[in-house]
Amino acid sequence: MRILAFDCCADWLVAGVGEVRDGHVAMLAELPPSSASGHAERLVPAIERVMAEADVVWSGLNALAVTNGPGSFTGIRTCVAAARGLALAARIPVFAMSTLEAFAAARCMADGRENGQAAFPLRTFPLRMTMAGRRGRVFVQDFGDRFEPLTAPRSVEAGGPGPLPDDDMPTIDCAGGGIGAKAMIELAGYRIAAGIVPIEAFHLQPLYLNPPDARLSAGQSLLGKKA
Repeated sequence: MRILAFDCCADWLVAGVGEVRDGHVAMLAELPPSSASGHAERLVPAIERVMAEADVVWSGLNALAVTNGPGSFTGIRTCVAAARGLALAARIPVFAMSTLEAFAAARCMADGRENGQAAFPLRTFPLRMTMAGRRGRVFVQDFGDRFEPLTAPRSVEAGGPGPLPDDDMPTIDCAGGGIGAKAMIELAGYRIAAGIVPIEAFHLQPLYLNPPDARLSAGQSLLGKKA
């Protein structure tokens, strides 16, 4: 199964094409994580580049692997809109994952390389992933022994008590570096092996958690006139 993966929901932009075969992932092309500033302008060229480097046409793809949040409002909107459009046009399904889930996959891959392991997942769970949000908020998600999400992603106040049910759970912050397309495709391959089917494009929904930073002034329309 050939999968195109991309993410621009948070502070990085990644894209890559890989092939899942017999539980293993072979990357055909991958861009290293880079700053995600200018999401709307840079995402499509990045996708076109990895498709060209992988020498894969759209009819040769079997699925997408994409994040749908949490992250920045613009990044989530850009990523989800691109995934919907491309999946509908190519008539392929989508492996959707939270940003925290994709980062957990990347982290367990890194741990596995250090320990000489080859099978995914490569880390002992349970595990809590955290990621800084905006306006003093932190995104949080917990994962169980077999990499299953124990909670949905949620937004809590930084430094506050928040709804964290198990204070003894090992916690890893997502600061520094990007997710990497291979980790996303590894996670998609893990789901395939577990019998978890991808979703259709029209079922893909953004996971904002926090409201957008830009807001209209009270009594103002989008045209700047009083409502």
